[in-house]
Amino acid sequence: MKVELKVDAAMTRLMIALLISCLPATGVLAEWAMRPPKAGDDNGSAVVQNAEGHRLKIGCGNGGSIAISLTPDTRPADLKFVGDGAVIYFRVDGGRPLQMPATCGTQGCYQDFMLGGEPWPISQMRAITSALRVGSSVDVLLGGKIMSRFDLSGSSAALSELEARTQCDGL
Repeated sequence: MKVELKVDAAMTRLMIALLISCLPATGVLAEWAMRPPKAGDDNGSAVVQNAEGHRLKIGCGNGGSIAISLTPDTRPADLKFVGDGAVIYFRVDGGRPLQMPATCGTQGCYQDFMLGGEPWPISQMRAITSALRVGSSVDVLLGGKIMSRFDLSGSSAALSELEARTQCDGL
């Protein structure tokens, strides 16, 4: 009887250790995924949500080029201007920051025209999406401060799937 009890206790400890090892660690970032189309004119989007609930989404806008958004509003408290143009930077794996013009408000930051009203160059769009495909993590910055950080696991597959569905410039 004592032998059986020892085996049962050992088995219980083993099962507990196994279950704990299967649980995700706190703060682990989610993998990128392809959001399926919701309507006939929707091509879906490549999306990731981090442990803090911040979402980075890349889709195809009505103008035929990519549309990038960061939601919800993750701006630092001292940079909470509303409706003004901003320049957001994507720093992949600690490298050179790549710029994206945006308009930020209470719902988040959305890609927009350059501050002078010119279209955002396709070459700059491609620089960001290319870096996102090959990197391991990206910091999204505003005013030199990190607004959010995302893991890039699965980003290449999700962006490639989006590219296969559309002729969207910037992918």
